[in-house]
Amino acid sequence: MDLVHGNPIEKVQSKLKNGWFNPDRPSQQNQIRDNNKVLYDHYIRFYHMSLLNKLVKSRHAVLQHLMSTNALCSPTRQPMDPETLKRRNDMERIRLRAAKRTKAMIADCRMKIGEPCLSSDEEDLDLHQPTQMDDVKTMLKKFKKLRREEPHAPSLDITGIDLDDVYERAGVLAQSEKIKQTMEALEKNLKK
Repeated sequence: MDLVHGNPIEKVQSKLKNGWFNPDRPSQQNQIRDNNKVLYDHYIRFYHMSLLNKLVKSRHAVLQHLMSTNALCSPTRQPMDPETLKRRNDMERIRLRAAKRTKAMIADCRMKIGEPCLSSDEEDLDLHQPTQMDDVKTMLKKFKKLRREEPHAPSLDITGIDLDDVYERAGVLAQSEKIKQTMEALEKNLKK
């Protein structure tokens, strides 16, 4: 007699008493499968109903807009939600950055094993350079938002930072050299 799992003969007898082996009783796995199928059908039905509801509501809004406007003017597109647009743009930037990083990593592996077929594009890639720089307006908006929301943020502390350090960290050495030359030329002209 097994104390941990019980007596197998007693288990079989209790199953026989409860009608476990009767042919008309469906097995538990069949019941689970049928239940999952029903749940899936309900899920798909609910998904299609909510999708149809969204489509009907949006179509109704478009028709109401067209009925309220003049017949001579062309219909205008509804502007995209700014959050959705921002999320889509961010995902596109991430995808582009990931593609460039993988190219750079593969080129690095090729160089380590000594494979000579590097293209000029792959040689110019740098993992630490941003793939796309924000324009000045966007950077200023981010700076103002950060200064407004977190006035004691460490990134706002700019004491002891020189313009050359900024250019060096940003990886704009060629531009910093041109700016240096321009600044030196301006200083020379001012001294004259």
